[in-house]
Amino acid sequence: HPIHSVGRVNEISRYVEDALLNELNSLPGIQCSIPSNASGELQRSGYPDLRLLHEASGRVFYLDPKVYKEGSEASSFRTFYFEPQRETNKILDDASHLIVGVAHGGKVDAQWQLNSWKLIDLYDFDVRLKAEFQASNRELYQGSLLLSEGQ
Repeated sequence: HPIHSVGRVNEISRYVEDALLNELNSLPGIQCSIPSNASGELQRSGYPDLRLLHEASGRVFYLDPKVYKEGSEASSFRTFYFEPQRETNKILDDASHLIVGVAHGGKVDAQWQLNSWKLIDLYDFDVRLKAEFQASNRELYQGSLLLSEGQ
């Protein structure tokens, strides 16, 4: 499988995403796709990676696979990130949000070891919000804000 030719763990997520997409689409009554963004374009990067539709109920689920090192579940390293952007936002439905955590054990004999998985429901997930103020020089040094200047 091509996943085993990948050198870095960050690069195997796309293969896991593609495998989930294919597997879920093989189930009757389920449509799994790459979500379109607010501009109507299919977008692979960013949260969420997959949009799942249960055809009978019309219910939508957003599914995001995350590959992590086995045993690192207690790590405080940031692994989930979402920054809403007007044009590239992919969350367009009232939907359930799920994470599929796939634990890897590294490479053994040049083969990635994907050892287990966990399905996480984000409904009761408490997020930390990082508020950030930002400005360009053009915005910061505009005349209406200038109090004084010198040489």
